Amino acid sequence: MKDFNYYELFNKAISFANEKHKNQKRKGTDFPYIVHIYEVVQILLSNGANIETAIVGALHDTVEDTNTSLDEIEKEFGKNIRDKVDILSENKSLPYDQRKAVQAFRISTAPTSVKMVKCADCLSNLRSIKNDLTHCDVWQKFNAPKDSIQLHYQATINAIEELKDFEMFKQLRHLYYEVFVKQENHKAQQGPIIKCTSECFSLPKQESLPFSAEKELRYCTKCPAMRRELDPDPNDWFCDDDEKYICSITKQILSTGNRPYEEQLAPEDCPLEK
Repeated sequence: MKDFNYYELFNKAISFANEKHKNQKRKGTDFPYIVHIYEVVQILLSNGANIETAIVGALHDTVEDTNTSLDEIEKEFGKNIRDKVDILSENKSLPYDQRKAVQAFRISTAPTSVKMVKCADCLSNLRSIKNDLTHCDVWQKFNAPKDSIQLHYQATINAIEELKDFEMFKQLRHLYYEVFVKQENHKAQQGPIIKCTSECFSLPKQESLPFSAEKELRYCTKCPAMRRELDPDPNDWFCDDDEKYICSITKQILSTGNRPYEEQLAPEDCPLEK
């Protein structure tokens, strides 16, 4: 196996990303896309990431957004970095909601270093959205509705919750509140803004899953795409915390009248099992 000097590899990764993204712009702007890559790397290093994680940060969009192959990443940077870039690369042939749900699930089972890159990536993107909110209708830049974009960030924040003590995670939670919760409160004129808490996030917290991202999703209740809503039984005062389970991809109501601890088996037509 080829040995890699990670400090030399870091400089190589920056040059590699510069070349791969050289003709790309940030969505809806004239800013070079590489600015986003630099910001992701800066966020990672300022949060104590090691050089290998910074390399993955520099390369995280190359396979997804350029003509780079995973084989090319492995040849130039090694299998370990290839595998981490693979996890961070979305399958853009899938519909938006489905690919984002698959991505959140894969991130939830990924190594901490991969979660760090995803956190830095989302933080950089939300900073850009927050800045654009001051002077344009930022949501017109996207190919998905705002509700789907918000759900993607909800699922990602739940998937990387083990990073809760990192400054970048705290900043991501705060920006989520600023961009999605606070803005909606202002629009609806619902009175004073409440402080953001875990109740801002409607998706269930993820457990440590006993199976890999490549295997079947046996239970919807272990999937970042499942949404819980209160479903009280008006005829039973004792069950006022019953829940309704909804698939965020298909919008299908999976079941009703569930107790909070009940599991939900994945339906036969689950889009993530295909």
